[in-house]
Amino acid sequence: MTDRYLEPLVLRAGTSAAVEVPFVGGPQPKVTWQVGGLAVRDHRRVRVETTHNLTTLVISRAERSDAATYSLSLDNQLGSAHLAVQVVVLGTASTHHTRDGTRSRSVTRRPSMTRESSDPETQSTTR
Repeated sequence: MTDRYLEPLVLRAGTSAAVEVPFVGGPQPKVTWQVGGLAVRDHRRVRVETTHNLTTLVISRAERSDAATYSLSLDNQLGSAHLAVQVVVLGTASTHHTRDGTRSRSVTRRPSMTRESSDPETQSTTR
C-alpha cells in the first residue's frame, strides 16, 4: 500500500522543515529514505533521524537543489509501507539575518501511514 502526500511540501529557500512519520510495526521495520533512487545521506542540511517508532526527514536552510521527491519505505517480514513526499523550494536564500542569527522559519508535517496485515495475530500498523 502506498500513501502519498496529496500536496507538495512547499518551502521558501532558507527555511527549514521536518517531515515526522510515526510508525508501529512488529517486528521492527527497516526504515529507508531515498531521493532520486539513492539513500538519503546525512549531511549538514539534509538528514534523517530515526528512533524506535518515529522517523524524521530534516531539511535545514532549504536550497533549490533540495527540491525533489523523497521516498520512505518501512519494511519487515510481514510487509511494507511507503510514503512519497514532494518537496518544492521557492526563491533563493536571503543573506539578511537578525543580530542574534535566528532568522529561520520551520515547518513540521506529520503524514498518516497505515499498513495492516491480513492475519489478525500478526497485525502490523504503521502510522
